[in-house]
This record gives sequence, structure tokens and C-alpha cells, in this order.
Amino acid sequence: MHEYALVEEVLEKAQEHLEAERAKVVKAVVLKVGENSGYSVESLRQAYEMLKGGTKAEKAEMLIQVDKGNSVTLESIILEG
Repeated sequence: MHEYALVEEVLEKAQEHLEAERAKVVKAVVLKVGENSGYSVESLRQAYEMLKGGTKAEKAEMLIQVDKGNSVTLESIILEG
């Protein structure tokens, strides 16, 4: 599933952002997913839950905004500490 590859990339970006900001943990990641992007919101959520364990995003939630577009965008990474 391409959702897993996308989530791996999101988690990598979250880790990079965390290190750059010298924060302790990721609180949330926010994605915007287009209805015509070819990505399943439910599959993204499942992949995120499976892959976030053992990372600094392990307790973070993934917030997904659905729009009419055809792309997926990492809107923001919310950090703490």
C-alpha cells in the first residue's frame, strides 16, 4: 500500500522538524488529503497507528482534513517541549 510509504515519509519529516526545533515530542501531525488523491483516509490512519510506535510521535495523533483536490499535503507538525 502506498499509504505506508507516505506515513513513513511523514514520520521522517516529523522527526527532522523535532530535531530542528529541539523539541521533545510530536503532539500531532496534520494532513490535507484530496478526495481524488488515490489515498484512503482509513488506510492512512491504520498505517500511522502501526508505524508511529517507538518514535517521538508515538503518542501523537494524526489529524486529517479532506478536501476536493487530488493531492496530499503535510499541513503542520505540532511539537511539545
